[in-house]
Amino acid sequence: MLKRSLVAVASCAILFGCSNEEVDNSATNEMMEIVEVDVLFDHEFEETGDHALAIRISQGDEAIEHAQHVDFEIWKADERANGDIISASHAEDGVYEIKYTFNESGAYFVQIHVTAKGYHVMPLKGILIGDFTKQDQSRIEEGPLEDRSNYDHSEIDAMKIDG
Repeated sequence: MLKRSLVAVASCAILFGCSNEEVDNSATNEMMEIVEVDVLFDHEFEETGDHALAIRISQGDEAIEHAQHVDFEIWKADERANGDIISASHAEDGVYEIKYTFNESGAYFVQIHVTAKGYHVMPLKGILIGDFTKQDQSRIEEGPLEDRSNYDHSEIDAMKIDG
C-alpha cells in the first residue's frame, strides 16, 4: 500500500513537473532589475537662491513615468533636523524635479526618496552652495554627521519592498 502511494505521488510529480508550457518570465525579470535614480543636478552652485534639482528614474532601459513617491530631503550639513522635504513633480521621460531656495552658502545634503515598481531607492548627494569654505568641502567628503559610517557619495541605496 505504501509502495503504491509513493508510485502515485512520483507519477504526479513527473506529470506536473515536466510541462511543455513556456513560462512568461517578463514580470519576474522586471522585478529583478532594480530601479535606478540618476541625479541630474550639479554638485556645486555658484550662488545662493532658487535652483532646479532634477532626477531621472528608470528600470533597465525604461523610464518610470508613474513613481508612487518622489521626495527630495534637503538639509544644511550637520543640521538634518532643520531640513526640508519637498515632493517632486513629474516632468517627462522619467524626470522628476523641484525648485528649492538655498538661503545660505555652505555644504548641503540632498537625499532623494523614490518608491517605484516595488523598490525604495534613496540616493544621497552632497552639494556646495555659493561662497563655500574648505571646511564645507570636507563636510561633503565626510558625509552627513548622522550617517558618516555608511556614507559613500557614489552609491545608491536600494531596497526591495515586498508588497
